[in-house]
Amino acid sequence: PTLLNRQQELSEITAFATGADPYMWLVGGAFAGKSALLFETVAAGVLPDTVDVVSYFLSRRSSDATADRFLAAVVPQLEVLLDWHHESPSLDRFNKAWQEATYRTNRHLLLVIDALDEDLHVPGAPWVTDLLPAVVRSNSHVLVSSRPYPQIRDRVPSTHPLKTCVQLLIEPFIGAAELAELAKVEIDHLVTGDDLAVDVFGLLTAAAGPLSLTDLAALHAYPDAPTA
Repeated sequence: PTLLNRQQELSEITAFATGADPYMWLVGGAFAGKSALLFETVAAGVLPDTVDVVSYFLSRRSSDATADRFLAAVVPQLEVLLDWHHESPSLDRFNKAWQEATYRTNRHLLLVIDALDEDLHVPGAPWVTDLLPAVVRSNSHVLVSSRPYPQIRDRVPSTHPLKTCVQLLIEPFIGAAELAELAKVEIDHLVTGDDLAVDVFGLLTAAAGPLSLTDLAALHAYPDAPTA
């Protein structure tokens, strides 16, 4: 697949990744193409060789959108970057690795986090936004994306750079409207189908992601568990 008509956005991201600003926030609606744009940034070699990238793509659909999963994804990337031995991912390990990585004055460090609005937020656990570095040096940068949900800003302290960074509006890519319409048609077919289809669709919606074998076993353990 080829990313089309995003040269301007990629240029702005490149300027950010090699500049001095601490945070950039991409905002766009569903099917705007935010994840594709960030994936291109991370994987396609569009950034200069002086920029090191670590990333985490939140995915509610695959139940991979929590603070723990963020640490499990990002900490090993920083360890490889620093040639450190691997340790159990933790917030303390992340903070130490991030700080050490920013001390390399001849390199830029870019942390990319896609879809902050997908955060599943396990009760009692922090939000992913709670883990974002509050102190960012001139050679380190954090690039995030989300749908236009203003409550995300409310999760960070007033002094956090995410609170005041400029949001860059991402216009939908060509074909986004058709993709959104196909999704709506698919949902309409599901909710107007037979009772089993509606029940399954409702169950998956309430689960906010796929059900694991552990989830199914837990459901089946209850005396009033649903039948097949």
